[in-house]
Amino acid sequence: MENSIGSKIKKLRKAQSLTLAELSGKAGISASFLSQIENGKQAPTVVTLKKIADALGSPLKDLFNLQQETPEYIRKCDDQALGGLQKIYKQINVLSGKFDGRVIDCFNLVMEPFFEQVEEHSHAGEEFYLVLNGILTVEIEGREFVVNKDESIHFPSTQAHRLMNHGEEDLRLLGVFTPTLL
Repeated sequence: MENSIGSKIKKLRKAQSLTLAELSGKAGISASFLSQIENGKQAPTVVTLKKIADALGSPLKDLFNLQQETPEYIRKCDDQALGGLQKIYKQINVLSGKFDGRVIDCFNLVMEPFFEQVEEHSHAGEEFYLVLNGILTVEIEGREFVVNKDESIHFPSTQAHRLMNHGEEDLRLLGVFTPTLL
């Protein structure tokens, strides 16, 4: 599929005459995983896409069909649905405004029941989650935090962490991240 994120990564990689091994090494992922992403067989996390974009020297938004023409300050919850991209969430909606110089990204996130992120990860910045429905469990550096509806958690994402929904219902979150991902 020509407009898929994987094909855009492949096109950018080839334009820079990089091999799979070279780009994967720069991004800190395996060459086989990168190949699967390029061929649409794996859905990478936003963090992985950010690593790939950084390794390509491109802003993450270049991997999406995000063409900024004029600033937008009001967004509908259904704008920029990215549900097929992120394997952690069954639904992602971009809530952030669209303007140059933005320093945070805000998302409406929905996680399926009994979902558990397998691997911990860490990256530059901070993460904030407000639980709108359900119960969020966050493991940070091996310590578990349970966040109930109408409660929030805010932590430096440089610490190894993973998210879980141990509940029987969809978990709905407002997520705010720095630095910007899109």
